[in-house]
Amino acid sequence: MSENVAHRKVQCFLCNLHGNPKVGLNFEEERNRCVAEKKLFEDPEFPASDESLYMQKAGEQSSETEFQKTHRGYIWKRPGEIVEDPQFIVSGQSRFDVTQGALSDCCLSACASTLPLHEKLLHQVVPLNQGFKEGYAGKRIFHFQFWHYGEWVDVVIDDRLPTKNNHLAFMRSEDKNEFWSSLLEKAYAKLWGSYEAITDGCLADIMEDMTAGIVVNYTISEYDRTTLRKIAKKAFAMRSLITCGIDRSKGNSGNELVPNHAYGITGFETVQYFGREVFLVRLRNPWGNAIQWKGPFGDKAAEWDYVSEDDKERLLVVKDDGEFWMVWDDFMRQFSTMHICMLGQESVREDQGLSDKNSNETRGWQYVEIHGEWSAEKGVAGGLKSGNFTCNPQYSIRIPDDGDEETSLIIEVMQKHEKETKGTFVKRIGFAMLSRNRDLKRVSEDDILQDTAWVTVKHITIHSGDYCLIVSTENGNQNGEFILRLLFDRKIDVM
Repeated sequence: MSENVAHRKVQCFLCNLHGNPKVGLNFEEERNRCVAEKKLFEDPEFPASDESLYMQKAGEQSSETEFQKTHRGYIWKRPGEIVEDPQFIVSGQSRFDVTQGALSDCCLSACASTLPLHEKLLHQVVPLNQGFKEGYAGKRIFHFQFWHYGEWVDVVIDDRLPTKNNHLAFMRSEDKNEFWSSLLEKAYAKLWGSYEAITDGCLADIMEDMTAGIVVNYTISEYDRTTLRKIAKKAFAMRSLITCGIDRSKGNSGNELVPNHAYGITGFETVQYFGREVFLVRLRNPWGNAIQWKGPFGDKAAEWDYVSEDDKERLLVVKDDGEFWMVWDDFMRQFSTMHICMLGQESVREDQGLSDKNSNETRGWQYVEIHGEWSAEKGVAGGLKSGNFTCNPQYSIRIPDDGDEETSLIIEVMQKHEKETKGTFVKRIGFAMLSRNRDLKRVSEDDILQDTAWVTVKHITIHSGDYCLIVSTENGNQNGEFILRLLFDRKIDVM
């Protein structure tokens, strides 16, 4: 939530960070090898077996886990064994190509369903130089790209997928012959080590993995309808990806909205209804079925009979596809959180419309990425709560006084290349921002505004002036590398 930064206070936020799994196959080399050997590709890193389904391997636990009990008996098949005419993409890619299967990965499904709204970004993640018609062996090897802690990682897979009763068990397309979304899910599972590892995932982490963007989480109850509407409309116009969810505590409203579940936001529109403007938001349930909003302006709602014929024809699609419209005020009441993935320069590596490859300018957002380290030996590992807080990496930010009252600044810090032990986080890190017009040698805990929710990112609004950004581990004398990323809506200097 945007907020003013008091000039003599420190803004401090802590976060938990994940690791960077290794994937080692080269797509072109493996494809050429298979062509030369006249063999269909079989991925040695991610076999078509239970080893790729489960986080815990055979013999690592005394009894079956709930996931293992639920997900067993699958038969791995290539798409050509499931349908007669498998295709990577059928008639272009759309949000309806993503339907969640038996895997509890609604966050991944919601995120993947928003990717087709941004074609260039989609093709960054889902390269087009592949398919089922690409020569003898080439049609059995695929690759996808995910942003992982400062770099795009190419993940190579074969096309063997889990099935039950000759149907795909997990993510699938509305078109039974289309397989790009099923293979995307498999590649993401490989990135994290197993299909189980991507269940019940963190929506913000998944959105960043898919985009290289920075995700800001908004608690809807903390905003008035006008402010949040302005934020959402601006973000969508800047081609940000947006998802949302309902806390379990809200329960089921009786209008077919699912708590503890992720939805994608796919559009905004304004219609005239009885002489007044009504702002609508379009959402999609990744289940892709009839479980969708039954309230005002839902697919079969009477309100559509009282808007113009042009609007009705343009907007209304009555279909059990999981997508629906609802009034913004109802959205504010029913949903708990909204997640906006802001896209910076790294979201598309080449000049494909998001940015000029020779500058840090983006359409609306400017982007800075800094790679740094904490080192006890070099005296820059002071910790957050110790008296050596200022003995941490520091960066100067200057916001020029050009008449604008305030600047939007999105800050994210993440830890590089630290491996995560299952179920526990290795290290807590965070950042603090304060004005340069104070004595930085005398920062105390009283100057730190502790945020009760420890987050990986913060969206703040600050005025012109000189600031100091300090990046810290929670405890002192801890070594490690980090990435500091900033998005800002007008030119600033970062040193």
